[in-house]
Amino acid sequence: MDRLETIYQVAYLADGPDRVTDTAVAGALERKAARLDSSGVLRRTSVKPADPFVLAVVETLPKVRIARVREPLCDSEPMHSLRAELLAGGLVVPANHWRRAWHAVTRREVWATKAGERLLSRAREDPRLVTGPTPLTV
Repeated sequence: MDRLETIYQVAYLADGPDRVTDTAVAGALERKAARLDSSGVLRRTSVKPADPFVLAVVETLPKVRIARVREPLCDSEPMHSLRAELLAGGLVVPANHWRRAWHAVTRREVWATKAGERLLSRAREDPRLVTGPTPLTV
C-alpha cells in the first residue's frame, strides 16, 4: 500500500477503532442518517447510508448515547476488514506483538509501523491523498 485511500484508514492509524467510530458517527450526522438530540442521544433517521461504517453506526440505533456506539462498531465487519487490510499492508503491528507493559503505559489501541506512520504523515500534509468513498475534504 503506497497511500491511504479512505478517511477510516487515516482514523485507524491515527488513534485506532475509537477514532474510526468517531469518524463514522460524524459521517452519520453529516449525511443526516442520524441526529443528535439535546440530551446527547443519537437517533436514527429515514436516510439509508451506503457507507458501511455509517451503516454500522445507524444499525446500533434507534436511540443510544454516542459512547455506546463504540463497542458494536469495534466488533463489526467493516472494522475487521479495515484492520485486516492495514495489517496486510504492513501498516499496523498485530496486537499480539505488543508488550503488555507498553499497552498499559501508553493506552494506545493501535501501533502503526514505520510505513504506517509515513503514510499517516503524508495524509496529514496533503488531505488530497484521501480519495476513497469518504474523502477527507468535503
